[in-house]
Amino acid sequence: MASPLIVERMGVASGRLKGKEAIRRYWGQWLAGTPDLRFELTAVMVGVNSLAIVYKSVTAGRTVIERIEFDDHRKAVQAEALYGPLEAGKVVGKEAYNQILRELETLRKNWR
Repeated sequence: MASPLIVERMGVASGRLKGKEAIRRYWGQWLAGTPDLRFELTAVMVGVNSLAIVYKSVTAGRTVIERIEFDDHRKAVQAEALYGPLEAGKVVGKEAYNQILRELETLRKNWR
């Protein structure tokens, strides 16, 4: 599982957790600390062996995309959370965020 919030809340520099116990601990701590958590579902997008859930976190006031990839047995094997640029900039730091923006601009220019 990968999320910018793993960096912020767990202090894991890579932003990645591996294994059920690590993921269970992350969600357990987060849910216990946010009892009034509310979401508004925006869309569910389906891909080949994957899906993305687009929602607004009413509690945090931000739009989030949760992407989950499945193996051939329909078991989740990878998940990641994607946040808007303001949240990402806060979590990864200004220099890393600016580097990401530069790389995205290069990709956009070469996308033809």
